[in-house]
Amino acid sequence: MQVARVSVLRPTSRVAASLWFSCFGEKPGSHTGIRNAAIAVALVRSPLLILASGAQNGSTNSFLKRPVMDFQIRQLGADDAEAFSKLRRELTADNPIPMGLTLEEELARPLQGFRDQLAYPEPNAAFGAFNGDELVASAAVAWPSKLPSSRHKTTLWGVFVSPRYRRKGLGRAVVQRAIVHAESAGVRRINLTVYVPNPAAVRLYESLQFEHCGVEPEAIRIEEAYFDGCQMSRLSIGDRHSCSIGSANAICLKQ
Repeated sequence: MQVARVSVLRPTSRVAASLWFSCFGEKPGSHTGIRNAAIAVALVRSPLLILASGAQNGSTNSFLKRPVMDFQIRQLGADDAEAFSKLRRELTADNPIPMGLTLEEELARPLQGFRDQLAYPEPNAAFGAFNGDELVASAAVAWPSKLPSSRHKTTLWGVFVSPRYRRKGLGRAVVQRAIVHAESAGVRRINLTVYVPNPAAVRLYESLQFEHCGVEPEAIRIEEAYFDGCQMSRLSIGDRHSCSIGSANAICLKQ
């Protein structure tokens, strides 16, 4: 199982080009320098930079401020079901709206269901960021059908970050890992739904080239209130044509 150690770092604006070259031996604008879209997005769009530690054996030390914290990102399996459930429960207790269900409903979910989810055969995959032995963030991709007519698309789900570890770039890191995995499997589109209001999640997905393509009115009901589902899609290959419909973008951002 491939395990990546990442450090969350705060680079100064003046060293981005030098940092890229130092870490990857490639100029930012070169053909090979942009072949990894996830790293490119992290460099140019995120206020935080996620780098695999050990790149060039620490050659970035002279360019960077002290790392905030080190994490490990790896693929999750059935043995991680308990940690995955714990993370879900923490988020649902904090705010059930982004989770799409109530805390009572979450607490009633059997652990075996998560074991089954995390054991789906490839190319389905879930990834987690760990601080020591604690799962603190996750993201997953699942193929909706085995039929050839639907294999060009996948669904991004299970994007969770512990409230205790937010604003460290972990959500971006695990989503990028899931995107790279999905695109390496040849998908054309990655789709997702965000229950709104959730402006932080919407901004993250927009920065990763997800585009608004619809709104499901009253997608969920939490107690006596209804909340819409903002649908977004990322075109992985070919020309990037906007799939926005009407005021979908405005609706998702307004809430």
